[in-house]
This record gives sequence, structure tokens and C-alpha cells, in this order.
Amino acid sequence: MGILLWSFLILLALVILIIGAVVLTPMTLGLIIKTEPKLRVKVGIAPFFGLARITLHDSAEPSKEEPKKPDEPKPDKPWRPSKRTVGYGRRAIAAFPDLLSSIWHRVFLDHLKIDADIGLGDPADTGQLYGLLIAPAMLTSNSERIDIAIRPDFMKERLSGEIDAALRFTPAAFFWPILVFLTRVVAWRA
Repeated sequence: MGILLWSFLILLALVILIIGAVVLTPMTLGLIIKTEPKLRVKVGIAPFFGLARITLHDSAEPSKEEPKKPDEPKPDKPWRPSKRTVGYGRRAIAAFPDLLSSIWHRVFLDHLKIDADIGLGDPADTGQLYGLLIAPAMLTSNSERIDIAIRPDFMKERLSGEIDAALRFTPAAFFWPILVFLTRVVAWRA
């Protein structure tokens, strides 16, 4: 019995250590979008300072479709939220912008690379769109982390290129904003 208890405690300590390491070390969330030869979107995450790489979504891989469930009969009465649920929903909607702002300030741009050809078919429209898009590219031209190359195509409609972006964050940094959000929504009536 004692050996089983010690084995369980050691296993529990290892699980807590692994979860702590995942939560306390920086992660990188990457996004790659390519339009040629076919649209491809790839999203991945790299925990443990990028030592491990996990693909969350790759549009080039075939999706595993689940079998369709038969339709369930509809209930006689339509569902209506209680006053308590409506109150939680209103407080959540009111507190959500602060949550997004708090989380956004804890996320850092690792790199952004945009290499694209754009064309709207009409040279005047293409020139206007190019002018709008090239302004931010010029403002960030001295940055080492941001590389934007946009080329106008005045002859035909076209949108092709590649976007490669990565954001860096530490999951533990999100605990406080989420706790504040939950407290504002559930604990006190604001």
C-alpha cells in the first residue's frame, strides 16, 4: 500500500512539474498563409522556448469528418435564459474589452513577414489600395522583426503571396486578467 501511495505522489509531482513548466515558459504561436499554388493556412504552437513544435491546424492535411448525428426532436417550449444568466451575459460583454486589452498587452510580436502581389483590375483602384497598404510598410521599414513587401499589379485582379507571423507569450501572464474578468462577471454585481 505504501509503495502505491509513493508511486501516486511521485506521478502527481511529475504532472504538476510538467504543467508548471508549460505555463511558466514562453510559447510562440505561429501563422503561415500561402496562396500559391493553392490556399494553405497553417497554425502551430511552440512551447518550451520553441523546443517542441505542435501543429494546431494545417489546411493541406485532410480533415477528419465526424459522422453526422441524427436530428434530435425539438423540445415543446423554447429555451429562455433566466434573469441571472442575462445578468452574467451583460456583465461579461461589458468586461470583455478590458480582458482583450489586458491580454493583448501581454502578447509580443516575434516576427511578421508579408510578401504579396495585389491587383484590383482597375489601375486607379489598385493604386489607391497600394497607397493605403504601403504606408504601414514604410513606417515599419527600419524594424528587424517586420518585413513587408507589397507589389501592385495594375493589369489584372490578383491577390497572391505569403504571410508568416509569430506571437510570443507566457500563459501564466494571462491568469490575472482572466481572474479579474471572472471576478467582474460572477462575484460582484456591477
